[in-house]
Amino acid sequence: MKTISSLITVVCLVSIGVLISCRNEDLSSKCFEGFIPRDTIYRAMYSDCYKKSIWVEVLGDRMIGKNVKIYTASPGPNDNPVIEYKNIIEVPLSSITFNTTDIDSLYGTKFYFRYRNATDFEKDFVRDFGCTEVYNTYEIPLLTLTYVSLNECLEVTDK
Repeated sequence: MKTISSLITVVCLVSIGVLISCRNEDLSSKCFEGFIPRDTIYRAMYSDCYKKSIWVEVLGDRMIGKNVKIYTASPGPNDNPVIEYKNIIEVPLSSITFNTTDIDSLYGTKFYFRYRNATDFEKDFVRDFGCTEVYNTYEIPLLTLTYVSLNECLEVTDK
């Protein structure tokens, strides 16, 4: 009886492990479509915090980023207008390698990308220590792009 109980426990634990690993699917090898939002109020409000990075909105149904609402001041009796960003990730400017150095020209442009989580070194380089409260408020993941294209997403094949 003890053996059957132990066997059932092992089967249950393995099943739970499989379910958890399926829920935490590694998406870094997948290709995503995104764009740099035209509304960059976050850069105006927190200019010291986003000198070396930019927000990218990820398109599609995979939630790898965060939905963010920024409340702006509004003169008069009306409620403060809200700027909403959907599925936003933060990306180091150095990992966006298009043929232009003028990031302003890319606002609203769709592109394809793959990513990996930023290393601690990259986080320390990109993020300003004085902005910890801003980063903690929005909790936007900092991801380094490993592939970027304006045209297509090349398939990854295992060899």
